[in-house]
Amino acid sequence: MLPYYDQPYVELGPIPVHAFSVLVLLAVVLGIEAAAKRAPSSGIDPNVMSAFALWILVPGFVGAHVFDALWYHPDEVSRDPAMLFDLFFGMSSFGGFLGAVIGALAWRFTMHEDLLPYVDVVMSVFPISWALGRAGCTLAHDHPGIHTSPANPLAFAFPDGPRWDLGFLEMLLAIGLSIVFVLLWRKRPPRGTYLALGCLVYAPARFGLDFLRADVAAGGDARYANLTPAQWACMILLALGMFAVWNVADERGRALRSSPLGVPSADSR
Repeated sequence: MLPYYDQPYVELGPIPVHAFSVLVLLAVVLGIEAAAKRAPSSGIDPNVMSAFALWILVPGFVGAHVFDALWYHPDEVSRDPAMLFDLFFGMSSFGGFLGAVIGALAWRFTMHEDLLPYVDVVMSVFPISWALGRAGCTLAHDHPGIHTSPANPLAFAFPDGPRWDLGFLEMLLAIGLSIVFVLLWRKRPPRGTYLALGCLVYAPARFGLDFLRADVAAGGDARYANLTPAQWACMILLALGMFAVWNVADERGRALRSSPLGVPSADSR
Protein backbone atom coordinates (compact mmCIF):
# COMPACT_ATOMS: atom_id res chain seq x y z
CA MET A 1 0.00 0.00 0.00
CA LEU A 2 0.93 3.63 -0.32
CA PRO A 3 1.93 5.18 3.02
CA TYR A 4 -0.42 7.55 4.83
CA TYR A 5 1.05 10.67 6.38
CA ASP A 6 -0.56 13.78 7.77
CA GLN A 7 0.08 16.59 5.32
CA PRO A 8 3.16 18.72 6.09
CA TYR A 9 2.82 22.32 7.15
CA VAL A 10 4.91 25.17 8.49
CA GLU A 11 4.04 27.83 11.02
CA LEU A 12 4.33 31.41 9.80
CA GLY A 13 3.72 33.20 13.06
CA PRO A 14 0.16 32.31 14.11
CA ILE A 15 -0.76 31.02 10.62
CA PRO A 16 -0.21 27.36 9.65
CA VAL A 17 0.58 27.01 5.94
CA HIS A 18 -0.37 23.53 4.74
CA ALA A 19 0.90 21.72 1.67
CA PHE A 20 -2.63 21.81 0.21
CA SER A 21 -2.72 25.62 0.28
CA VAL A 22 0.74 25.91 -1.27
CA LEU A 23 -0.11 23.54 -4.12
CA VAL A 24 -3.44 25.24 -4.84
CA LEU A 25 -1.70 28.63 -4.97
CA LEU A 26 0.95 27.17 -7.27
CA ALA A 27 -1.79 25.69 -9.47
CA VAL A 28 -3.48 29.09 -9.79
CA VAL A 29 -0.28 30.99 -10.61
CA LEU A 30 0.93 28.35 -13.06
CA GLY A 31 -2.50 28.18 -14.71
CA ILE A 32 -2.67 31.94 -15.29
CA GLU A 33 0.88 32.06 -16.64
CA ALA A 34 0.36 29.05 -18.93
CA ALA A 35 -2.91 30.46 -20.30
CA ALA A 36 -1.22 33.82 -20.99
CA LYS A 37 1.64 32.04 -22.79
CA ARG A 38 -0.78 30.09 -24.99
CA ALA A 39 -3.11 33.03 -25.67
CA PRO A 40 -1.28 34.32 -28.80
CA SER A 41 -1.84 30.96 -30.53
CA SER A 42 -5.55 31.85 -30.51
CA GLY A 43 -5.02 35.50 -31.41
CA ILE A 44 -5.59 36.71 -27.85
CA ASP A 45 -3.52 39.32 -26.06
CA PRO A 46 -1.75 37.70 -23.04
CA ASN A 47 -2.72 40.60 -20.76
CA VAL A 48 -6.37 40.23 -21.73
CA MET A 49 -6.16 36.50 -21.08
CA SER A 50 -4.71 37.11 -17.60
CA ALA A 51 -7.57 39.51 -16.88
CA PHE A 52 -10.09 36.92 -18.06
CA ALA A 53 -8.49 34.35 -15.75
CA LEU A 54 -9.12 36.63 -12.77
CA TRP A 55 -12.76 37.07 -13.85
CA ILE A 56 -13.28 33.31 -13.52
CA LEU A 57 -10.96 32.65 -10.57
CA VAL A 58 -12.59 34.93 -8.01
CA PRO A 59 -16.18 33.69 -8.48
CA GLY A 60 -14.73 30.20 -8.89
CA PHE A 61 -13.30 30.23 -5.36
CA VAL A 62 -16.50 31.74 -3.94
CA GLY A 63 -18.63 29.19 -5.76
CA ALA A 64 -16.40 26.35 -4.58
CA HIS A 65 -17.09 27.25 -0.96
CA VAL A 66 -20.79 28.10 -1.25
CA PHE A 67 -21.57 24.92 -3.20
CA ASP A 68 -19.61 22.86 -0.68
CA ALA A 69 -21.45 24.41 2.26
CA LEU A 70 -24.96 24.13 0.80
CA TRP A 71 -24.72 20.67 -0.76
CA TYR A 72 -22.27 18.86 1.49
CA HIS A 73 -23.00 20.49 4.88
CA PRO A 74 -26.63 21.71 4.76
CA ASP A 75 -27.31 20.85 8.41
CA GLU A 76 -24.32 22.88 9.58
CA VAL A 77 -25.36 25.84 7.41
CA SER A 78 -28.87 25.75 8.87
CA ARG A 79 -27.37 25.91 12.37
CA ASP A 80 -24.79 28.55 11.50
CA PRO A 81 -25.51 30.48 8.26
CA ALA A 82 -22.39 32.58 8.83
CA MET A 83 -20.28 29.67 7.64
CA LEU A 84 -21.34 30.60 4.09
CA PHE A 85 -18.92 33.51 4.42
CA ASP A 86 -16.05 31.44 5.79
CA LEU A 87 -14.25 30.76 2.49
CA PHE A 88 -11.66 28.56 4.20
CA PHE A 89 -14.21 26.10 5.62
CA GLY A 90 -14.39 23.83 2.58
CA MET A 91 -14.30 23.69 -1.20
CA SER A 92 -16.12 21.78 -3.92
CA SER A 93 -14.62 21.34 -7.38
CA PHE A 94 -17.99 21.52 -9.11
CA GLY A 95 -18.88 24.60 -7.12
CA GLY A 96 -15.68 26.11 -8.45
CA PHE A 97 -16.69 25.15 -12.00
CA LEU A 98 -20.10 26.77 -11.52
CA GLY A 99 -18.57 29.96 -10.13
CA ALA A 100 -16.11 30.07 -13.03
CA VAL A 101 -18.97 29.73 -15.53
CA ILE A 102 -20.79 32.63 -13.86
CA GLY A 103 -17.62 34.72 -14.00
CA ALA A 104 -17.06 33.85 -17.67
CA LEU A 105 -20.62 34.83 -18.57
CA ALA A 106 -20.26 38.10 -16.66
CA TRP A 107 -17.07 38.81 -18.61
CA ARG A 108 -18.84 37.95 -21.90
CA PHE A 109 -21.68 40.39 -21.33
CA THR A 110 -19.34 43.08 -20.00
CA MET A 111 -16.66 42.87 -22.70
CA HIS A 112 -18.93 41.78 -25.60
CA GLU A 113 -16.37 39.33 -26.98
CA ASP A 114 -16.63 35.75 -28.19
CA LEU A 115 -16.23 33.55 -25.11
CA LEU A 116 -15.19 30.23 -26.67
CA PRO A 117 -11.58 31.13 -27.65
CA TYR A 118 -10.82 32.28 -24.10
CA VAL A 119 -12.46 29.25 -22.51
CA ASP A 120 -10.62 26.87 -24.81
CA VAL A 121 -7.23 28.40 -23.99
CA VAL A 122 -7.98 28.05 -20.28
CA MET A 123 -9.10 24.46 -20.77
CA SER A 124 -5.96 23.64 -22.77
CA VAL A 125 -3.83 24.21 -19.63
CA PHE A 126 -6.39 23.43 -16.94
CA PRO A 127 -5.47 19.73 -16.42
CA ILE A 128 -1.95 20.78 -15.40
CA SER A 129 -3.32 23.05 -12.68
CA TRP A 130 -5.89 20.40 -11.77
CA ALA A 131 -3.13 17.83 -11.26
CA LEU A 132 -1.37 20.17 -8.82
CA GLY A 133 -4.61 20.87 -6.97
CA ARG A 134 -5.38 17.19 -6.64
CA ALA A 135 -1.81 16.59 -5.47
CA GLY A 136 -2.74 18.89 -2.60
CA CYS A 137 -5.86 16.82 -1.95
CA THR A 138 -3.72 13.68 -1.96
CA LEU A 139 -1.42 15.10 0.70
CA ALA A 140 -4.41 16.27 2.75
CA HIS A 141 -6.28 12.97 2.26
CA ASP A 142 -9.53 14.96 2.26
CA HIS A 143 -11.32 12.68 -0.23
CA PRO A 144 -11.30 9.28 1.52
CA GLY A 145 -12.65 6.33 -0.41
CA ILE A 146 -14.15 3.02 0.64
CA HIS A 147 -12.04 0.28 2.15
CA THR A 148 -10.14 -1.89 -0.29
CA SER A 149 -7.69 -4.79 -0.28
CA PRO A 150 -4.24 -4.38 1.32
CA ALA A 151 -2.87 -5.88 -1.91
CA ASN A 152 -4.22 -2.94 -3.93
CA PRO A 153 -1.13 -0.97 -5.09
CA LEU A 154 -3.22 2.22 -5.33
CA ALA A 155 -4.59 1.95 -1.79
CA PHE A 156 -3.44 4.23 1.00
CA ALA A 157 -2.82 2.89 4.50
CA PHE A 158 -5.41 5.09 6.24
CA PRO A 159 -5.41 4.85 10.05
CA ASP A 160 -8.54 2.65 9.96
CA GLY A 161 -7.29 0.40 7.18
CA PRO A 162 -6.56 0.45 3.45
CA ARG A 163 -8.79 2.83 1.49
CA TRP A 164 -8.99 4.37 -1.95
CA ASP A 165 -7.97 8.02 -2.03
CA LEU A 166 -10.15 9.86 -4.56
CA GLY A 167 -7.86 12.89 -4.65
CA PHE A 168 -4.96 10.63 -5.69
CA LEU A 169 -7.01 8.89 -8.40
CA GLU A 170 -8.10 12.24 -9.83
CA MET A 171 -4.50 13.43 -9.79
CA LEU A 172 -3.53 10.44 -11.95
CA LEU A 173 -6.43 11.21 -14.31
CA ALA A 174 -5.38 14.87 -14.56
CA ILE A 175 -1.76 13.91 -15.30
CA GLY A 176 -2.90 11.66 -18.14
CA LEU A 177 -5.18 14.35 -19.55
CA SER A 178 -2.37 16.92 -19.25
CA ILE A 179 -0.10 14.75 -21.41
CA VAL A 180 -2.79 14.43 -24.09
CA PHE A 181 -3.48 18.17 -24.09
CA VAL A 182 0.20 19.12 -24.30
CA LEU A 183 0.57 16.83 -27.32
CA LEU A 184 -2.38 18.64 -28.93
CA TRP A 185 -0.87 22.11 -28.46
CA ARG A 186 1.14 21.95 -31.71
CA LYS A 187 -1.72 20.52 -33.74
CA ARG A 188 -3.99 23.54 -33.19
CA PRO A 189 -7.29 21.64 -33.13
CA PRO A 190 -10.63 23.43 -33.80
CA ARG A 191 -11.88 25.77 -31.09
CA GLY A 192 -13.81 23.95 -28.44
CA THR A 193 -11.72 20.78 -28.68
CA TYR A 194 -10.14 21.16 -25.24
CA LEU A 195 -13.49 22.00 -23.65
CA ALA A 196 -15.13 19.00 -25.31
CA LEU A 197 -12.35 16.58 -24.36
CA GLY A 198 -12.11 17.86 -20.81
CA CYS A 199 -15.85 17.53 -20.17
CA LEU A 200 -16.29 14.18 -21.95
CA VAL A 201 -13.34 12.61 -20.12
CA TYR A 202 -13.85 14.09 -16.66
CA ALA A 203 -17.65 13.76 -16.35
CA PRO A 204 -17.92 9.96 -16.76
CA ALA A 205 -14.63 9.37 -14.93
CA ARG A 206 -15.72 11.42 -11.92
CA PHE A 207 -19.19 9.86 -11.97
CA GLY A 208 -17.64 6.40 -11.73
CA LEU A 209 -14.97 7.32 -9.20
CA ASP A 210 -17.53 8.72 -6.78
CA PHE A 211 -18.93 5.22 -6.27
CA LEU A 212 -15.60 4.55 -4.51
CA ARG A 213 -16.13 7.48 -2.15
CA ALA A 214 -16.53 6.78 1.56
CA ASP A 215 -19.90 7.33 3.21
CA VAL A 216 -20.67 10.38 5.32
CA ALA A 217 -19.79 8.68 8.60
CA ALA A 218 -16.26 7.99 7.34
CA GLY A 219 -15.71 11.54 6.10
CA GLY A 220 -17.18 11.04 2.63
CA ASP A 221 -19.74 13.08 0.74
CA ALA A 222 -23.46 13.50 1.26
CA ARG A 223 -25.79 11.50 -0.97
CA TYR A 224 -28.98 12.57 -2.76
CA ALA A 225 -30.96 9.64 -4.20
CA ASN A 226 -27.80 7.54 -3.64
CA LEU A 227 -25.67 9.87 -5.74
CA THR A 228 -23.17 12.48 -4.58
CA PRO A 229 -23.69 16.13 -5.56
CA ALA A 230 -20.73 15.76 -7.92
CA GLN A 231 -22.39 12.84 -9.70
CA TRP A 232 -25.49 14.93 -10.34
CA ALA A 233 -23.28 17.75 -11.60
CA CYS A 234 -21.47 15.30 -13.90
CA MET A 235 -24.67 14.95 -15.93
CA ILE A 236 -24.67 18.69 -16.64
CA LEU A 237 -20.95 18.62 -17.43
CA LEU A 238 -21.49 15.76 -19.88
CA ALA A 239 -24.20 17.76 -21.64
CA LEU A 240 -21.79 20.71 -21.89
CA GLY A 241 -19.19 18.41 -23.42
CA MET A 242 -21.67 17.16 -26.00
CA PHE A 243 -22.56 20.75 -26.90
CA ALA A 244 -18.85 21.52 -27.29
CA VAL A 245 -18.47 18.51 -29.62
CA TRP A 246 -21.30 19.85 -31.76
CA ASN A 247 -19.55 23.22 -31.90
CA VAL A 248 -16.25 21.60 -32.91
CA ALA A 249 -17.96 19.62 -35.67
CA ASP A 250 -19.81 22.72 -36.87
CA GLU A 251 -16.62 24.80 -36.97
CA ARG A 252 -14.69 22.08 -38.81
CA GLY A 253 -17.52 21.77 -41.31
CA ARG A 254 -17.49 25.52 -41.98
CA ALA A 255 -13.70 25.43 -42.42
CA LEU A 256 -13.90 22.56 -44.90
CA ARG A 257 -16.64 24.26 -46.91
CA SER A 258 -14.66 27.51 -47.09
CA SER A 259 -11.40 25.85 -48.21
CA PRO A 260 -11.06 25.06 -51.92
CA LEU A 261 -8.78 22.12 -51.11
CA GLY A 262 -11.03 20.76 -48.39
CA VAL A 263 -8.37 21.40 -45.73
CA PRO A 264 -9.12 23.73 -42.78
CA SER A 265 -7.01 26.86 -42.82
CA ALA A 266 -4.87 27.83 -39.84
CA ASP A 267 -7.10 30.83 -39.16
CA SER A 268 -10.11 28.58 -38.64
CA ARG A 269 -8.49 26.45 -35.98
